[in-house]
Amino acid sequence: MPHKNDVPYLLHIRDAVNDIKKFIDGMDFLSFSQNDLVASAVIRKLEIINVKRSRCRRINSKIICKNK
Repeated sequence: MPHKNDVPYLLHIRDAVNDIKKFIDGMDFLSFSQNDLVASAVIRKLEIINVKRSRCRRINSKIICKNK
């Protein structure tokens, strides 16, 4: 189980993943690669995910995220 201080970071990661899913919904790779605005937004969210991940004290590899 994640350390209780990690919860905000994990929530930010979850939110960033959900944002990425919204940004690319309905797009194929060609459309994505030709849309600088969407590509930049996705890259920024990936940067946020990386920063938040690095701040977590511990991430249990058995955590399975399920989007309901």
